[in-house]
Amino acid sequence: MGQAADAALFLGMVRMYLWNRIRPRRLIKRILPVITPAVSRS
Repeated sequence: MGQAADAALFLGMVRMYLWNRIRPRRLIKRILPVITPAVSRS
């Protein structure tokens, strides 16, 4: 249980670190064209 909690905490920290490093706007511009067709199709 302790190891799983540590892993989840570590992944959360890594995700936040990467999110702060990457420019969110650039990321959104890259993801949006991928998400939009899938949403309009369904």
